Amino acid sequence: MRVIEINPPLQRSADPPELPFQIVGTVELTATERLKLELFFDEVLDEYRSLQTKSVDQYHIYPHFVDLAPPGTGAAEAARKFSCVGLVVEAYRVTGLYLVDTERLPPIGLDLLCDAYPGASTALRRDAFRAMFGLVGDGPWPVLMPGYVFHSMNRHPDDFRRTPYITSEGDEYFPASITIQPN
Repeated sequence: MRVIEINPPLQRSADPPELPFQIVGTVELTATERLKLELFFDEVLDEYRSLQTKSVDQYHIYPHFVDLAPPGTGAAEAARKFSCVGLVVEAYRVTGLYLVDTERLPPIGLDLLCDAYPGASTALRRDAFRAMFGLVGDGPWPVLMPGYVFHSMNRHPDDFRRTPYITSEGDEYFPASITIQPN
């Protein structure tokens, strides 16, 4: 399985990764949609190479995507930044598929973020480190979480293609971490 990931750095691997997959989400795509995904990833990889973007300058947690130099603005060249899940959401958006309603995300506290980023949990507890990735203050923040994408993909294809997934508390994990009891 070919993998494209932003750990950081953004990279495309020809070989399967050494770590086992814990969860996989799939979506049937048309040939045109697959081509658009490939072109998107090629474009971002070329952007990072040409600008010699450092790994830390490729990554942003909140918001999930930052375009520092929109085309045609005359701004100095700067690379786009993504969170891991932000890269996925924005790539699919290029194909016309809106996975998650990113305008209506529930607030995420620091403890949950530390769970989501276990390798950086100690550093995330420092204000200056969090601020480098857009997490200003003590939170909570409306962060795009990986569970949201898996919930989005776990819908009927017609629903998936018609509307973005609207998140709920507990959807940060897949399957959801809480169960809502009916009244």
